[in-house]
Amino acid sequence: MRSPLTALTLLLACGASLAEAKAVFAHFMVGNTESFALQDWKNEMQLAKDASIDAFALNMANDDDTNDVALPLAFSAAEALSFKLFFSFDYAGHGPWDKSVVTKLITKYRSSSAYFKEGQKPFVSTFEGPDNATDWQDIKKDTNCFFIPDWSSVGAQPAVKLGNGVADGLFSWDAWPKGPANMTTYPDASYYDFLGSKPYMMPVSPWFYTNLPGYEKNWLWRGDDLWFQRWQQVISLDRQPDYVQIISWNDYGESHYIGRLDDRQYTAFDEGRAPFNYVKGMPHDGWRETLPYYISMYKSGSAAITQERAVAWYRVNKNNACSDGGTTGNTASQLQYEYSPNAMMQDRVFYDVLLTSNAQVQVTIGGVTQQGTWDQEPHRGVGMYHGSVPIGSASGSVVVTVKRGSTTIATINGAAITSSCTNGQNNYNPWVGSARGPVISAVNTYGDVKQLSCVKGFGGYEFTGVCDFACANGYCPSAACTCLKKSDANPPKETGVMGYPLPGKSGSFLGLCSFDCNHGYCPNTVCGTTPNTGVVLNYSPFLPPACTGGSGSGAFQGLCDFGCHLGFCPIHYLESDDHGLCKFACEHGYCPPVCTKTVTENTCVASDGKYSYEDVPPGEIELWSNDGQKLDHSSDSSGDQYVTIVNLTPYRMVHTSSPTPYQFDEWDFGDIPSGRARKNKAAYDLGLNVGSFADTNGFANYKLEGTDKTFQIHVTSHMPDAYERRVVFDLGGMGMGWRELGFPGERVSVALIITGSEDYGYVNSLQLNNIAWMRSMYDVIKDRQLRHVVVPGSHDAALSKISDSGWLGLGTAANTQTQSLDHYNQLRVGVRYFDMRIVSIRGGDFWSAHINNPIAATPVGATGESLDDLILGINRFNADYPGEVIVWVIKYMTDLNTDHASSDARYWDANKVAEFYTQLERINNRCPPNLSNSLTFDKRPINQFMDANNGKGCVLLITDGTLRPDILKDRPGSSIYYLNEYFKTDDYWANQQYTADNANKQLDRLSTHKRDNTTSDAYFIMQWQVTPPAYELLEPLSLQLIANQETNPALYHYGVHNMTPDYFPTVILHDAVGLFHVSDLSFANYNPMMQTLVIGLNLYMVTQNCIVSSIKNPLAAAKAKAKTLGGSSTTPSSGFHTFSGVIFANGTILDEAPPGFCRTCTYNDTMAVHHPANGTLARRRWTRVAL
Repeated sequence: MRSPLTALTLLLACGASLAEAKAVFAHFMVGNTESFALQDWKNEMQLAKDASIDAFALNMANDDDTNDVALPLAFSAAEALSFKLFFSFDYAGHGPWDKSVVTKLITKYRSSSAYFKEGQKPFVSTFEGPDNATDWQDIKKDTNCFFIPDWSSVGAQPAVKLGNGVADGLFSWDAWPKGPANMTTYPDASYYDFLGSKPYMMPVSPWFYTNLPGYEKNWLWRGDDLWFQRWQQVISLDRQPDYVQIISWNDYGESHYIGRLDDRQYTAFDEGRAPFNYVKGMPHDGWRETLPYYISMYKSGSAAITQERAVAWYRVNKNNACSDGGTTGNTASQLQYEYSPNAMMQDRVFYDVLLTSNAQVQVTIGGVTQQGTWDQEPHRGVGMYHGSVPIGSASGSVVVTVKRGSTTIATINGAAITSSCTNGQNNYNPWVGSARGPVISAVNTYGDVKQLSCVKGFGGYEFTGVCDFACANGYCPSAACTCLKKSDANPPKETGVMGYPLPGKSGSFLGLCSFDCNHGYCPNTVCGTTPNTGVVLNYSPFLPPACTGGSGSGAFQGLCDFGCHLGFCPIHYLESDDHGLCKFACEHGYCPPVCTKTVTENTCVASDGKYSYEDVPPGEIELWSNDGQKLDHSSDSSGDQYVTIVNLTPYRMVHTSSPTPYQFDEWDFGDIPSGRARKNKAAYDLGLNVGSFADTNGFANYKLEGTDKTFQIHVTSHMPDAYERRVVFDLGGMGMGWRELGFPGERVSVALIITGSEDYGYVNSLQLNNIAWMRSMYDVIKDRQLRHVVVPGSHDAALSKISDSGWLGLGTAANTQTQSLDHYNQLRVGVRYFDMRIVSIRGGDFWSAHINNPIAATPVGATGESLDDLILGINRFNADYPGEVIVWVIKYMTDLNTDHASSDARYWDANKVAEFYTQLERINNRCPPNLSNSLTFDKRPINQFMDANNGKGCVLLITDGTLRPDILKDRPGSSIYYLNEYFKTDDYWANQQYTADNANKQLDRLSTHKRDNTTSDAYFIMQWQVTPPAYELLEPLSLQLIANQETNPALYHYGVHNMTPDYFPTVILHDAVGLFHVSDLSFANYNPMMQTLVIGLNLYMVTQNCIVSSIKNPLAAAKAKAKTLGGSSTTPSSGFHTFSGVIFANGTILDEAPPGFCRTCTYNDTMAVHHPANGTLARRRWTRVAL
């Protein structure tokens, strides 16, 4: 009978490799090692050696400064450990390498004993770079290197020919399956076909998931069984590869790392603007456990087992747990058909177990146990077993147990499967764990795997049936099929039936039809008995399906039709992010109007975003919320001082070397990534006597990465003084000011907020000096909808005092008064949203109030400012600072009368309502009626409000009172509007006693309001205040004290921690607005932190969301076109003013530092200076500056 082997199969079986010995490498990203010392390199290499890896392929980007530092350390470590390294030049990361630089690097390091060589030739590879193939003719001539590049982007056939065949062999990057299927060896067979006898480096990878929008990457390929099956393919190929390269050791951004977790190597998440760090808490070390076995089987055909081992992996978020975050299965960027991730990834727990004989496996999830099965067992029972179990509806902690009879061999205790997701998005990166059994005498696998036959395999597409049968029975040609297991084949008896491909079918069926039909399986869909050699198709029958047509909606209809017809068909597209459709179409000759709209240097570009999703500890909310005790600091025995730094710049704030702090029990300062906040701690050493901590000093030095800007935090003491504890913010290294804050002997949290950039200038929170902040950033916010402009809000805004209104409601300042600044000064500190609660007293004058129930028969509470004073305050502010948008939301609208104790007596009648509306008409610059059209106010651009009244801005009066159904709820003709009709908000009151509880509920609510112009995108009022029982609020404890010393400080670390360009509040509603100390109401000591925070959120955070902000991120704008911050002008409309002077703890202000000013000293009320170096005092006299 005729042999079933095709000519191609014979070629694959008989081709000889030039390589002398097999080797296994791991792809190592040098760019991640900026902070590595010599020992760090040794640690990584020892782990690789323990896993039987021969060398690291050092991936190096062009012109990366890290290379210069890393390479000497790496080679020194490798030489000490007898480990090997070779260069893999990355031509994609930072562009192509200059060939002279490549030559110099190879020449410099090839003589090292650690450099991996093929014979006497230094081994060199690349990641991409086919356009520079001809460079390697000279490089090889000058270095005598052995060159095996990865030029996968052009395919195997063209790559072999590039540079006149300059490559000595080829490396493929095609390590992952495409679509909802398992990995095949079709790509490998293609390389073997065109390489001939040249060596092939085969890729092996365990996983692939990336979500880095800054790099235009957000897709996954199926992992699941990949690690096991790919190694079976390496071992079972009819021609084994000359080399294997594992992708990767430490490429965390693509989730295929097998090295250990390392916080220092997560720069990709920052630079790639990941929505969250999907690597944190997801170890992959377990995958290394099986490598010694796999590598031994690959190299020698057998392995010795001296310790049984188990590995398990799974995703902690099931497919439908949370949002897919726009992640796709496959990517249109590589002309692949895109799927939902749910169609690609299986909700299962997978396991590999290395055993000397069969055993049982069971998987327990959330306390519920199911018996596992083996999908594959090794030849004669010794070797690697593999299987999986469905997760189903289970959740909770995972335990994988391997037993033989009643003896437990290994137990893996895994992370919990949960529906809780970081940033509301599924994490498609798996958790991997492992466990080992006891050490045993060596048990060898049976025989040499190379001498065995295939007994399990599969084929893709039309080859499914014919390959499944052939591979199970000893014949599995890798040109058409993928073998997964070798053992002793026992094929059915030959039938003598001669099989051939059906007419029109590929010649690749020839050998398979011959074998299958002769052994009793002759599928009539592809095989027949009429002699036929098959045809040579003009396409590969082994390629996955591609898109050949599609449709879109609106302006994208023609664009989608064009792109999808050519295979580029992204399943997600938006006008703000077309996922490359326009680029693809325009490059191929079709550029519809949706692609040719004017894109100027002022257009928002998603890639300009610099927000870091790096994990930063949110900081504990201490005191009142945690211990449930009264917030009484009069006898505070703690030395804790907290300093939060909020970084709303595009640069990482790097904590550089600082002097050793003196007399602190704890000193914890660290880096602050871009867009994040960090709560730092300095704990005073109080010694035996509480309050005795003289000469305490600590300095935290910071540098804005990539710039020459620095600043310093100085935590110290000044004794004797009323305010003994001191924190100094010294921004002199940024060309800005110096501020000394003093605190009594109690725990206090303070924050430093910095926003801006090198080209744009900087704004800081040292001083309140940008009162008309909206007008100052008009160009930044003018086109945003009102719901997308972040503003401070004042809770119970008019309760800045307990007034004598004629009504006695039993409320006290401690349990009723929420504010200390009057309406005018709340506006000056930046508040633009006011929670106004207005009542009448005995049917007469109008007052603000804070009561338990506006329609209670006998309400309890107190009254605050009168309506007359409120109107005077807002009119004064509008005259002094025109162009702002102020929102009053008016609640209650009821009557307080102790003579009538009934609910009915609380309601206003029509005359009282009309009188009240008439009083509101006294407010100047109300938002005019012509703004009220089909769009509610929250969805209208803010420029319509700011430009109203000839550019004077406007006051938006919204009623939300407790009125009877028959009473008019507004007067639109007078610019007084009813909330439910004109203004859609989510005003969420969590009614929580403690800060942490309220914060978590508010932030959970925030996570439901993604800023994408959909129905969930609301005008969200985040109520950042607590509601403790009135009976607990006894002096000195008060609503304002809780806000000032706990709740408001928590906003800057805990609240900001959960804000992103996609999730931010509209209003930050809070108590005690504008105060550093409840007892200090001088304007010099008004707190600028909230105002600076909302400037930064609007300037930095929101501008990175191109759906809601159309302008170019101003912090990424070119210097020549930027509106400069930090200029000398103090005119509000000319831009932001940045303070560059000096503010002392006693409130004295100097517009600039005097000659010889000591920036590391502290100052008492008489302006005596304390030098921390020697403890001496010197007298300096400076004059307080009038405001």
